[in-house]
Amino acid sequence: MFFWIITCVLIYVLFHNSKTYKLLFHIYYMRKMLALFTLGFDEKFAIRALLRRGLRSEDLVTVLIPEKRRDPRTDKAISLLDMFLKTALGEANMHILEIPIEDFSLAISKIRSYIISRPERPIYANLSGSMRVLVIETLIAIISTGLDAEIEVEAEDGSSIVSFRTWEILPERLDNIDLEILKRSLEAISLPELSKQMNMPKSTVWRRVVSLSKKGLIEIYREGRTMKLKTSRKGSFYI
Repeated sequence: MFFWIITCVLIYVLFHNSKTYKLLFHIYYMRKMLALFTLGFDEKFAIRALLRRGLRSEDLVTVLIPEKRRDPRTDKAISLLDMFLKTALGEANMHILEIPIEDFSLAISKIRSYIISRPERPIYANLSGSMRVLVIETLIAIISTGLDAEIEVEAEDGSSIVSFRTWEILPERLDNIDLEILKRSLEAISLPELSKQMNMPKSTVWRRVVSLSKKGLIEIYREGRTMKLKTSRKGSFYI
């Protein structure tokens, strides 16, 4: 009896403390994924993406479509996607978000506001379907939130998939020395060897390497007793 009294008191205290409630609310929703899909006349890209990625009933699927441009083909694609979710998960936790694609600024603002307002994390976006303008607006909106998200695009014929994270494409300000370090580190290299090739003191090169590492442009790891440096995928974009 005493145990249940203490439990009830703790629950009351926790949920009547607004900061604690918000923290618990945030932690709860961090378990849920926000999956965004630009949808055209074909639901196959979204379904294939969901099968690859995996989906749980608590995840939220949001379908983005052009505003005032719905036709029977779009409605059919939405209906089939809804049917797939209900068959696979027993329910369809799906939102439809209509975007005014003709107004570039408004479209980006609407998508951005929606993403920020949703508590579900992580963010996953498949931009394989729909009109190119909506795809571009969605990508820019996601990047403008400053939140990390996984972006995926499937080729029209389904032969290949490109996947990247938004932090990988955020621009970095680099000078010629930074670029030279990235170029010489495309293949794994030790700090002494890099310093020798650059004809610069090891301490100077190391400071640069640490700065590049913090930006996600170079990887630092150990191979046995030797510390190795290697340009990351993001870093290779600048070469």
